[in-house]
Amino acid sequence: MKIWVKNLLVYSLIMIFTFLHSLIYRSDIIDNLVYFLAVTLPYILFAFAFLLMLCVPTRNDTGPWIKSLPRRALKCVHGIFTVGIAYGITAILKYTPHIPRPFIGFPDIKPLFLETGGSFPSGHATAFAALATVVYFHNRKAGVFFWIAAILIAISRVIAGVHYPIDIAGGLLIGGLVGLGMNKLWRVLSKLTA
Repeated sequence: MKIWVKNLLVYSLIMIFTFLHSLIYRSDIIDNLVYFLAVTLPYILFAFAFLLMLCVPTRNDTGPWIKSLPRRALKCVHGIFTVGIAYGITAILKYTPHIPRPFIGFPDIKPLFLETGGSFPSGHATAFAALATVVYFHNRKAGVFFWIAAILIAISRVIAGVHYPIDIAGGLLIGGLVGLGMNKLWRVLSKLTA
């Protein structure tokens, strides 16, 4: 890659980060919204995802609600394993090329809240992209909502100053790919047990 292309890419990413991070500390409403999206919403989404997969029947769930409960419970296991694998990959990558968080690399940056560990890839972006992919596989309408929420969570973590844009892009990509792989495995296992 030519040096000017690399410099342009780095400069563009820094400009995106600077713009997004400049949105905080201007209004308590915005700060609270960013904090909610980055910290609180993830817990709500995990609970909602598993309630959705457990309680809401899909086109593959036939018969009385109670009879399809074991299949729905397996959907929850599918989600847990997918998020676990995605998060495990992220944990390995965070410490392989340890990239410090923006507020450590640039002391002028004041984060909205503190985080520890490496910056790349974003664990939140990875986990929620994986979860959104699983939910989409089982319920397309809810999956679209979860993908929008995953992107909002990821962007809010850049605004909060705890991730660079490349961290969330990498996390969303890894989570999406792990989700697709686990969905393919789910299809194979479903055919074997049918």
